[in-house]
Amino acid sequence: MNNRIPTSLGKPLLSTRFIGLVQKLKFLNKSILKWGGIMRIKSVEAKLYQVPLNGTYTIALGSMTQVEAVIIRIRTESGLTGLGEAMPFPPVTGADAEATLAFVRDLAPALQNYDASELGGIHTIMDKRSAGYSAAKAGVDIALYDILSRRARLPLYRFLGGSNPQVQTDITITIGSTEVMAARAKSFVEQGFRILKIKAGLDPGEDLAHLRAIREAVGPDVELRIDANQGWDEKTTLWALEKMTGLGIVEVEQPLPCWNLEGMRFVRERITQPLMLDESVHSPVDALKAVKTGAGDIINIKLMKCGGIYKAQKINAIAEAAGLSCMVGCMTETRIAITAGAHLAAALPNIKLADLDGFMEIKDEGCARGGFTRNGDILSLGSEPGLGVNVDFDAL
Repeated sequence: MNNRIPTSLGKPLLSTRFIGLVQKLKFLNKSILKWGGIMRIKSVEAKLYQVPLNGTYTIALGSMTQVEAVIIRIRTESGLTGLGEAMPFPPVTGADAEATLAFVRDLAPALQNYDASELGGIHTIMDKRSAGYSAAKAGVDIALYDILSRRARLPLYRFLGGSNPQVQTDITITIGSTEVMAARAKSFVEQGFRILKIKAGLDPGEDLAHLRAIREAVGPDVELRIDANQGWDEKTTLWALEKMTGLGIVEVEQPLPCWNLEGMRFVRERITQPLMLDESVHSPVDALKAVKTGAGDIINIKLMKCGGIYKAQKINAIAEAAGLSCMVGCMTETRIAITAGAHLAAALPNIKLADLDGFMEIKDEGCARGGFTRNGDILSLGSEPGLGVNVDFDAL
């Protein structure tokens, strides 16, 4: 019996299409082995960006007329690009902009050839280099999430599991004269803001005068939050809130120094308003300590403070498991970081509040465009994949 493969014109009758497919699969397999996936990091770049403000921004921790950001661009072998922002504020994040820039540039070679999806491994590398530099880590983290959601062809909030692209934000009234603060409050309400965050903490008597004038200026229906930025002690906090009875204060944020969790618990047990932790919680470990102490009702998560979206989700999970809600806050940031915070707030149901007004303090809104539109106090995220933010990085 003849078992030879039938031939035609001296060649086997095996499909040339099948042979071509096998060759393509071999080439693809070699490419995967060579590159380790299409999101392998090719470069990490960072530039310092001077951000002028509209005026003087004053809180209990200090005053400023401009800030410095570090804008980060991460590119992959396949051409995917992610944008991130590190906006350090030394009283909170520790490092200044120059040190933040140096950290990112020193980190860059260690991240090359990592896959952008290896978030846990990349955060481990960053944490091993330093326990600080949270803003630098946040900038790298934001750029990685931009890449991942671009690769998935989803807006970041949907990549994180969300469905509603709209976020309501408050607006901050920084410390100034009573007349100026009341006028700013009234102007913002006329622009459509329904929640005002009033900065305090320098002088409790003046804080009380500011609150009274603001309430008179905006009427009874606007919600007022007060943020003392660690400027009070236990006695002052209880005195001030008693005097503010009837002014409709809906939340009290970080009245005591960040280390004083026992004091925060003491205050919490004696006031009727929810007590919010900000500077007391930088990390998931801090969140667990605060929960165990019973130091607050709400945790203010800031990407610059905790190191980015990856760890922000861990803080939120700890809070949610303990029955606490969260707010996403911000520094004075450009649209890159503000958009990242808005995507996070839109994605996680336990994040009930947002304080994402920092971009409004920046003159001409800085270097970034897109990401969201604002109608009154509603930020509406776009449908573009990733953050949806545009920056001419090469022109910075």
